[in-house]
Amino acid sequence: MKIAYFDCFAGISGDMVLGALLDAGVDSKWLTQGLSSMGIEFSLETTRVIKSGLKGLGVLVLVDTERLSPTKMFEIINKSSLDEGIKLTSCQIIERIVQAEAFVHGICSHEVHLHELGDKDTVIDVVGSVLLLHHLGIERVYSSPLNMGGGKVCCEHGILPVPAPATAELIKDFPVYSSTGADKELTTPTGAAIITTLGIGVDCMPKMKVERIGYGAGSHETNIPNMLRVFIGEAVSVYEEDVVTILSTNIDDMNPEIYDYLIEGIIKQGALDVYLIPIHGKKNRMGILLNVLTMEETVDKLISFIFSQTTTIGIRIQHMSRKKLPRQAVEIDTKYGRLTAKETIIEDKKRVMPEYEECLRIAKDKNVPLQEVYWECIRVTTQA
Repeated sequence: MKIAYFDCFAGISGDMVLGALLDAGVDSKWLTQGLSSMGIEFSLETTRVIKSGLKGLGVLVLVDTERLSPTKMFEIINKSSLDEGIKLTSCQIIERIVQAEAFVHGICSHEVHLHELGDKDTVIDVVGSVLLLHHLGIERVYSSPLNMGGGKVCCEHGILPVPAPATAELIKDFPVYSSTGADKELTTPTGAAIITTLGIGVDCMPKMKVERIGYGAGSHETNIPNMLRVFIGEAVSVYEEDVVTILSTNIDDMNPEIYDYLIEGIIKQGALDVYLIPIHGKKNRMGILLNVLTMEETVDKLISFIFSQTTTIGIRIQHMSRKKLPRQAVEIDTKYGRLTAKETIIEDKKRVMPEYEECLRIAKDKNVPLQEVYWECIRVTTQA
């Protein structure tokens, strides 16, 4: 799998992303040509610069000062001849900027005026970044924690603390920090939107075979090189990685008939998995250890549900890294009809397992034993 790791030790901005990816081996003329179908008149000025002894590529987008509404931005992108996937991803990034601005100003998204972010170079930065990643064959993007910088930033709303409110909204649930001595805005709203939409925040560089390295220069002079570094290469691990949250609680005083309803409700609240373990606790009481596996964004909702539906008065929370086999949903044709199965890959071999709910549906529809549906699925996938 081809991956890109952005080392944001001096923050990230839209032009720094362009510079880093171009410096990794793409001709700026190719990028200019690739963006031409949007109908925006612009040019890219690239300059080799040295910052604190490091060589990098500075990119300046030269464009007129007309500002665009979010609707106009979407229209320009969607009317272009770019690949549909590039259009969709670019619009998702801009939509996140719009939603962040709407939230911090307490208005509806259709009322948002992007001010500086409405400049045409925002469209060039966003779409150009997505286009370059696609051109380089990047399948997954990783990012170090973002250096936010410090101090104040001047904008049309006045002088605001770093990170600016919209940037702060965009970096939610993403690892960030502020280095001492960098009294400037190092991570801009556009840079934050690009990396938090496309990337997975990690504490250290993922295992990879590095093939290319690029440095994109920023405009600041700081006590650290104002550069964005990108590593591009093949992922070494065959596993997918993420971080999950485990909610655990011991229950020894609840009617066991309630657990069936509880488990169903926990799954409906967005949990990835739930399981029960019999335990022998204090005062020789028999009890149940309830474990719920979930992602960070559903933690609060699940905690509230568990407290309201059980007799427990305390819940333990653990964050754990997880490795998974790559997987995808596939459709298989059986003598009973078409159904969805889960395909994983291990040691370059595909393994297809039927989904229980799908097999149950077929068994009920065709009035055949459930295990025969399973056997038929295994027979078909084994012969494929």
